[in-house]
Amino acid sequence: MVYYPSAWEDIKSHKTVMIGIGESKMENNGISTPCEGLRTLTIQIRPVIAGAVETICRKHVSTLMLQPPCYISSAVWGADRKDPLDTIQMDIKHICECLEKDLFHLLDLGEIAKEQHFALHYFFRELLLIKICFTLEHARQESRFFLEGAGTAWANEATGHA
Repeated sequence: MVYYPSAWEDIKSHKTVMIGIGESKMENNGISTPCEGLRTLTIQIRPVIAGAVETICRKHVSTLMLQPPCYISSAVWGADRKDPLDTIQMDIKHICECLEKDLFHLLDLGEIAKEQHFALHYFFRELLLIKICFTLEHARQESRFFLEGAGTAWANEATGHA
């Protein structure tokens, strides 16, 4: 999100604010606004996406921690140009497909154009890919930090240094 100082000032002063999808008034007295529908939707979608990412990462952490991002990308998108998907990638693909169906159901868009459907499909898959890769990289960094600290503590203990 790009920070626009004037928009931030409008939010602080509770004036009309452009939020990308439409215009909304924020009220000082806490009355529900058109923003509430958007917020409610994101509150519903966020745990569904987070749950799918957590399921994938926990279920396949030992394999995914050792794989490059292209392995995960092939799994999320359900295709690889060179090799067929392995069983772990197929499982990830299945989880992604189920998640996508759940998200379309939550959005309750009715009939939309093929182009719109594809755009949402693309955004969902890219979001999943990014969140999975971020989660795994964070876990790699945490494990390196832990192992480096444990190695230093072990070396200090073995040599008698504090």
